[in-house]
Amino acid sequence: MRKKIVVLTLLALVLIGTSILTFGKKEPIDFSADVKPILNKHCITCHGGVKKNGGLSFLFENEAFAKAESGKPAIIRGDGEHSELVKRLISDDPELRMPYNAPKLNDDEIDILKRWIDEGAKWGEHWAYTTPKETEVPKPFSLLGIFGVKPKGVNNTIDFFVLDKMKEKKLSFADEADKALLLRRVYLDLIGIPPTLAEIQAFEADQRDDAYTLRVDSLLASQKYGEKWASWWLDMARYADT
Repeated sequence: MRKKIVVLTLLALVLIGTSILTFGKKEPIDFSADVKPILNKHCITCHGGVKKNGGLSFLFENEAFAKAESGKPAIIRGDGEHSELVKRLISDDPELRMPYNAPKLNDDEIDILKRWIDEGAKWGEHWAYTTPKETEVPKPFSLLGIFGVKPKGVNNTIDFFVLDKMKEKKLSFADEADKALLLRRVYLDLIGIPPTLAEIQAFEADQRDDAYTLRVDSLLASQKYGEKWASWWLDMARYADT
């Protein structure tokens, strides 16, 4: 009995020690998720693309690590403390501190950039150049699933991802909307205007199983759908010839 207690005590100490070592350990900095948003927010206006103040640009990897007009690179991989980028961010001299004539980065943002450099300043690839990988569809186990019965709220593969994230966040489905509200939502989403009273009444009277699907297809094929979304995409593309 005593031997068993000793073994359990040692096991508990090992687990506690492991927890202490792991607790507070920070995850590695991710360029795309952590660093790029900071650079885009504070730096890219003056150091990106056509405008490269001081000969420095953060638009592409080769430019970010190249020598600037000062003759030295702004980023020294593995050495955040001696990197010019960090020195400029924490400088008290208003003529040297970056961003110039703009609010100073907060401590968390500076810490992220310094840690990123200390970790080797790995540059993330743009998503457009990343080879897509097939993602396994999360399918929660259920007895009904064995017989091919889909969970509530699942009509297609995408819904499995939504359901998985909802369970992670401990969320549940809202009550299903009535037909009038459902029709109003899809009209506003797809063509930007609500349905007429006659359209609502016709939809409520339609008892076909695919009544909603047919109405969605009708809206997608309408000219109003093109009118709404064409202007939105043109704004996004800034009227570029793409």
